[in-house]
Amino acid sequence: MKILHVDINGWVYGVQKYVINFCKELNKRDGYRSIVVGASGIYLKILKAENIEVIPLRGEWGKIDLDPRGWIRLFGIIEKVRPNIIHSHGTKEHIISKIIGRLLGISSIPIYHCIHKISGSANPRLGLKRRIYQTLYLDLLERFTSHFAYKNIAVSNSVKNNITRFGIPAEKIEVIYSGVELDDSLLRKEKVDGANGRIKIVSVGRIDKNKGIADIIRVGKILKERGYDFEITFVGDGPLLGESTRLVERYRLKQQIKFSGYRKDIQEVLSSSDIFVSASYSEGLPLNIIEAMTCGLPVVVTDAGGVTEIVDDKVNGLVVKKGSPQQLKEALLLMMKNSKLRREYGRKGREKVLREFSIDRMIAQYLSLYDTILKRTVS
Repeated sequence: MKILHVDINGWVYGVQKYVINFCKELNKRDGYRSIVVGASGIYLKILKAENIEVIPLRGEWGKIDLDPRGWIRLFGIIEKVRPNIIHSHGTKEHIISKIIGRLLGISSIPIYHCIHKISGSANPRLGLKRRIYQTLYLDLLERFTSHFAYKNIAVSNSVKNNITRFGIPAEKIEVIYSGVELDDSLLRKEKVDGANGRIKIVSVGRIDKNKGIADIIRVGKILKERGYDFEITFVGDGPLLGESTRLVERYRLKQQIKFSGYRKDIQEVLSSSDIFVSASYSEGLPLNIIEAMTCGLPVVVTDAGGVTEIVDDKVNGLVVKKGSPQQLKEALLLMMKNSKLRREYGRKGREKVLREFSIDRMIAQYLSLYDTILKRTVS
């Protein structure tokens, strides 16, 4: 079976890591061939380095909805490849892929990672132009094309609830949790735990308002004022990197807070840290939290979307209300002061990942779905 992923992007964030992991694992199974269409930039380079077949849509990243010629090129690629399944990632990719799938008689299975326009945004001042564009264009087209899909995949129950309210029938939605590779060599190094008295805190993800970066920085300011010895490292890039850096400089936190940019060795960074923190305002099922728990790293997170399906408060981590730097501060302080708690939450977090979020479990669910489609096609 040929499985084609439509993902128009030039950077590597959570969705792109999902696609990379998905293709790598599926390609290990006999009889399956994964293809990614639409990658450019660093995303394209990583796919090629992982020996994943990739077909660029154009020379550089650009919004597919604003490029009619891109629609034509995408149609021509899919018509030539003739995949058994089309997976799409992102609202605009969903709409165009479902239409092309219907025209060519190919099963379309969009994968919904997060629906920001339903679950909300960290920025309440969305412009009128964006509201009209979303409501009168994207939303209506999503509703209209929803019956073109064979099945819709939601990466969490939170996302499923969102797209059900959006108009997609519940019976056409299947929840398949994101999965990560489980490797004992990635376990957190016990000798790191509070080494030299300094607590190493790490946050991985896109640097934008939705991720609550400013909340973490403000908490850092309070921790410094109270005399705590700590280090916060932000791993990732994004549109608010400059603004976030200036906020760190304003609070005089350059010795405590670092921005490392994109890192290939994220697992090494996680396993060399004491605490993982996420202050996100909206999430589907964040791989960064799952990856941290895979390393046995204790987590402090906000109650955004599918996060609470991963982290059980006061069982395998601490969950606080999103948009509350005060609660975030208290949770981080509790974790920083208690090494026994860190070890306990780290151990229980990894146990939950082993049970529910392994890449093997995820692929097995997709193979079952593909088998159903194959049987239907043969009959």
